[in-house]
Amino acid sequence: MNQAQVIISNNNVQIYAIYYLSNNNYYLIYTLGEVDENDFVILNIAKILQEVINTDNGPKPTGYLVGTTISNEEEYNLVKQDIANIIDAKQNNLDNPVVYIDPSNFSQLKIRDTKVFRLKKFVFEEVFGKGIAVSKKPDDYDDAELEKKYKFEKNRNDELSAEIDNLNNIIVGLNQKNSELNSTIEKLNYRANVLNEKLERIKSALQ
Repeated sequence: MNQAQVIISNNNVQIYAIYYLSNNNYYLIYTLGEVDENDFVILNIAKILQEVINTDNGPKPTGYLVGTTISNEEEYNLVKQDIANIIDAKQNNLDNPVVYIDPSNFSQLKIRDTKVFRLKKFVFEEVFGKGIAVSKKPDDYDDAELEKKYKFEKNRNDELSAEIDNLNNIIVGLNQKNSELNSTIEKLNYRANVLNEKLERIKSALQ
């Protein structure tokens, strides 16, 4: 990873980044060197676009690049495949799977929003080198920074919890229906036995 200067929340920030071209789009994978309590390096992914503002004469470039989140799920799946290919290529000395670009001109890049993912520290160091990731506990963040850094994981955990609750409700419903079905079957069996007894008595009377 290369060092670069970007603008995050109106502040100049030094990052460690990979800037590359894939599928005719530009992407930035970067870290601030943060490692969470589970020894995962916190990484961010942003799609890089040219910043444009609307004027009376129509859209006009500002001279800045902007990093935005990848909202399209299909595109995000392709980027995740890029990441897997980059890691595989670096671990196995394969040809570059993407076109790398020098990020040193990023003084004009504004990071607005990103996707967050994590990579085990030993894998990160094997692929990108040592000395980048530094241990930093979540307690070191202020509340606003914590909320921003972990919002993605919290939302995903909430979604998973909702899915689990929904599955549990379905299971409870199925168990209830199964109990009702068993009760109905028992009643039908009882009636069938009663009818069989009546039928046997009728047969005996006819003999």
